Amino acid sequence: VLALTEGLHSKRYTDVFQVYDSGAGLLVIYYGIKSVSALIVKYDNVVVRDILRRINKYFEERVGDIADTIVDQETIETGEKVIDLFQRSLLL
Repeated sequence: VLALTEGLHSKRYTDVFQVYDSGAGLLVIYYGIKSVSALIVKYDNVVVRDILRRINKYFEERVGDIADTIVDQETIETGEKVIDLFQRSLLL
């Protein structure tokens, strides 16, 4: 996946989705304003994309500014809380 997304890394894209067949399912990647989120799902559709976009937006609203060079412990903990909240909500 890193090799496939290398072209996106050199530019700043936002509100963009990419989908790859990972063998275990479809890997749906969403590029937000400050962060990237991904889910492995059976099917890619508007509902999956909306959920992924909302997860990303929820996270970005809670962390504020994110440095380009390092992810601090507070950002990691916020991310873990967001994942936990959405896992319970979606019963993943």
